[in-house]
Amino acid sequence: MSLDWNISKIKNSQKVCFNTVGDDIKLAGLTKTLIFATMSIGLPVITDENVTEFFKRCHVYERVNGCWRYGVPEVAEHGPEPVYITPGEVRQHIGLRTNAERLSDHKFAEKVLNLLMTDATTSYDNFMELLKVPTPDAKDPVPKG
Repeated sequence: MSLDWNISKIKNSQKVCFNTVGDDIKLAGLTKTLIFATMSIGLPVITDENVTEFFKRCHVYERVNGCWRYGVPEVAEHGPEPVYITPGEVRQHIGLRTNAERLSDHKFAEKVLNLLMTDATTSYDNFMELLKVPTPDAKDPVPKG
């Protein structure tokens, strides 16, 4: 299913959601990021009522899975460093709507825990791979002693 979105209800959407690059007008990177974030965090709409929850879910997701932006032109002074979503940026996009699936708080927490468990499993597997000591009868990769 395609991700459909609508920015017509965002206040000052022409200024907030678009950048002029030469003669071209392009959708702002932040706006694109928040559109795709709706799928990751399970909140398809940013409203006055859920703007805090939208930010919190973005914050949690970025802390667990890595930030969505690095050295973006709008904040070029950061260079290649991660640039995390801010409450003000989310607030500027009140009115954004997509057809992303709505996740309950429980389902979102479950999704985040699954991401953490997958990361822990990968880290464990990588660590165990580093510890492998070649022996003729290597049943346990962890050295004794």
